[in-house]
Amino acid sequence: MVKRKIVEEWFSKGQKDIEDAEFLLKNNRALENIAYHIHQAAEKYLKGFLIHECLARAVSAAFAASSRNLL
Repeated sequence: MVKRKIVEEWFSKGQKDIEDAEFLLKNNRALENIAYHIHQAAEKYLKGFLIHECLARAVSAAFAASSRNLL
């Protein structure tokens, strides 16, 4: 499903930002840069979560509508 792939892509991008932040931390880089990557990761995970929730609600609504049609 297309939306599921989109969710996975956002989570993957968020994970990349976390890995970048970990690299910067291990190499004693500026905390502002580390915080930037963590902030970006949080936004990307949130975006993926919101897309997932939208998809879950759409599937639930479609199931409810098809169930009503069976009655």
